[in-house]
Amino acid sequence: MKIKTVAILMAVCILSGLAAGLFLNRTKPDEPATIVEYVVDNSHALRRLKISEALVSNLERRQKLIVLEVNLEEDVTIDDSFAGWDVFKKVQKITVKATGRFTIDLGALASGDIIFDDYSRQVVIRLLRPEIDSVTINEEQTVFHSVEKGILRFGEIRLTTAEQNEIYRQAKAAMLPKLKLDMEAEAEEAAKAEVSDLAEKILNAAGVYGYEIVVAWG
Repeated sequence: MKIKTVAILMAVCILSGLAAGLFLNRTKPDEPATIVEYVVDNSHALRRLKISEALVSNLERRQKLIVLEVNLEEDVTIDDSFAGWDVFKKVQKITVKATGRFTIDLGALASGDIIFDDYSRQVVIRLLRPEIDSVTINEEQTVFHSVEKGILRFGEIRLTTAEQNEIYRQAKAAMLPKLKLDMEAEAEEAAKAEVSDLAEKILNAAGVYGYEIVVAWG
């Protein structure tokens, strides 16, 4: 009887131990993860990015922007005299007219060339200075003045195509330094006005208003 009772007690203890072990080792249900939302005030960065993208992408498309065109003229004298005497004088003045053009290269613009200042509400655009893009001779506007002749000289001065081309070449060579010296400052002011106006239109189209456009030379 005692042996039976002891066996029953041992069986109960073993079963209780197994039950306790299973209960303690039971996997706990997953707890819901804590969700933390980080709200970063990046409106300044987004606005700068928006302005830079709008300006760079739109200005680059225009590549070279014409900022100034100037009407030019240069007098070239053809002297067919000889012996140095007035009676053998034969001279003709030719007025060559042309159009000079200044441009700025917008294709060289990069994101780093646009400086955004939200505090002062300015957008600084750094560009290369305007350069002389071309001097185009307007041949149809060339003026051939009357020939000045001594009493012993007759006939007109007739030019070959090669001679006339040489006259245009010399006239153009004389115009270039004058154009740079006389009109470079005006071209820079015109470039600032043109780019500022263009940039403002681009920003307004992108929904950005109230910023002063400042053009600086890089």
